[in-house]
Amino acid sequence: MFSKLFEMLPDAEHLLSLSAEELAGPLLVSLEDREQIKPNEVISYRSMKWEIEEGSSRKNPNLNYPHNIHKDVLHGLMEAWQWLEREGFVTPMPTNTVGYSTTATYGTEYFISRRGEKIQTLEDYEAYRKADLLRKHQLHPIIAEKVWSIFAQGSYGTAVLEASKQVEIAVRKTGGYAKRDYGTDLMRTAFHVDNGKLTDPKQETAEKQAMSDLFAGAIGTYKNPSSHHEVEYAPEEAAEIIIFASHLLRIVDACKERIVNLST
Repeated sequence: MFSKLFEMLPDAEHLLSLSAEELAGPLLVSLEDREQIKPNEVISYRSMKWEIEEGSSRKNPNLNYPHNIHKDVLHGLMEAWQWLEREGFVTPMPTNTVGYSTTATYGTEYFISRRGEKIQTLEDYEAYRKADLLRKHQLHPIIAEKVWSIFAQGSYGTAVLEASKQVEIAVRKTGGYAKRDYGTDLMRTAFHVDNGKLTDPKQETAEKQAMSDLFAGAIGTYKNPSSHHEVEYAPEEAAEIIIFASHLLRIVDACKERIVNLST
C-alpha cells in the first residue's frame, strides 16, 4: 500500500496538508489490489517504516517522510480510512457466509465496495468528488433527469444553461404562454404584480415584485449570457446555480397547483 501511496504523495508535508476527504482518494487507489483489508495491519507504523527505509526510498530519491511526523501521517491516513468507510467505499467483510445467507456479525476485515471499485485512478476520484457536489436525489425531478448527468460529465456551463432553460420551459408551460415568449420578458409577464398568471394574489405587492425580480434576475443572469457565448463555471459554483434552479422549479410547481385549485 505505502509503495503506491508514496508514488502519489512523496512529500509528507503535502500529505498532511490534505483533508481526510482529499487524502481518501490516494488511499483508496493504493488499496485497489487488495481483496481483504485489515486497517490496523495495512496502515501500520511497521509497514510505513519499512517502505520508507527499504522500499520507496530506493526508487524515489525525492521521498520526504521525516521520522518525527510518522505518527501524524498514520493519524491522517486513519482519518481518511474512516471517511472511506462512512461514504461506502470500503465495507466490513462478512465472517460467516453459507450459500446466500450472511450472518450479521462482522469481523475486522474489509473489502472495497462496488462503489470503491469504480475508483481506479486519482482522476476517477476527482470526477467522483465533483459529481458528488450535486446530490441527484435532492434535486427537482426535472433537474435530476435533464441536468444531473451533464454536470456529472463535467460540462458545467452547459448544465447551468440547461437548468435555466428548464425553469423557462416550466414557467411558459404553466402559464400557457407561446414559444415566442422567453427570457426575462416572459418572467416579468408571468409574475407581473397585477395580472401575472403565476403571481400569487394573496401576496403583498412588494412580495409579488420580489418574486418577479427573482425569476427575471435568475434567467437574465444564468440563461441569457450562456445562450450567446460560452461561460465557464467552477464545479462548486455550477452546483449552487443548479440547486437554485431546482428551487425555482419547486416554486413553479406550487404556482401550478394553485392555478389548478382555482380552476376547480
